[in-house]
Amino acid sequence: MPDSRIFFLADGQATLEPLTEAPYSAEDILQALVANYPDLLPGDEINPVAPRRWLTVAREMPVPDEQGGSDRWSLDNLLLDQDAVPTLVEVKRSSDTRIRREVVGQMLDKALVPRVVGLTEAARTAKGASVPLKKPTSRTEFLARCEPPVARFYMQVLDEAEARGHAVDWKSAGFALRASMGGDGKLATFVYGYLDSFQFYFGYLPFTSADATAVRAELVASKLFEASGNLTLEAPLREEVTAALLRTYRETILERVACLVASSRTTPVAVEVN
Repeated sequence: MPDSRIFFLADGQATLEPLTEAPYSAEDILQALVANYPDLLPGDEINPVAPRRWLTVAREMPVPDEQGGSDRWSLDNLLLDQDAVPTLVEVKRSSDTRIRREVVGQMLDKALVPRVVGLTEAARTAKGASVPLKKPTSRTEFLARCEPPVARFYMQVLDEAEARGHAVDWKSAGFALRASMGGDGKLATFVYGYLDSFQFYFGYLPFTSADATAVRAELVASKLFEASGNLTLEAPLREEVTAALLRTYRETILERVACLVASSRTTPVAVEVN
């Protein structure tokens, strides 16, 4: 079968531009992309119900052969998922003939994996001992740190979410809005609010594939949101867009979530507690 082709539709253009597949000239290029954009990894294929989301911890991480020993190995990328489970990534070009045996063996080496996990735990322990945990912010503190137009936008976002019965989970850098799905009180996060961006997250909502595609297309078409990974749409916050963004939040996001909440009360759904 011929290779599939991908086309790119540039902003303001009516023609499709074909993208030509080309091999990476160096593994370092792909390694950097994984470090900077961990959503390139297929988190939904690993766990379709609760897709993995990663944070980059280190790139080219040295790994000793024993505790306190000299560095023997180097790990291309070390990531942590949302459950703080380490994910080890070793980058190899498809032309590398070692990819099927030696690379897999290298990743699963009985010494390498325990050492990386041990180093991750040690770093976490050391950080916890030396740096106090950041306490969650509050509504008053968060709004005071926002620019006035953004503060007015978030006041209405929070008021309307609470009026619809959604929970507000305050974090150190912002907040998450969470909807109750089903009759057992499980909560599904659908919005993240930060000082400079407003994010809609699909990962925990029980959309059908068709509905998720439709909502994504509608929000991207609004020119307010842009893709930030496979499951997140992000809207940069600027004064000139807050009115339109608030309208989209009310008419599209909250209404779609309301439909899912109503449906979940009559139809069992699988929702991850987050």
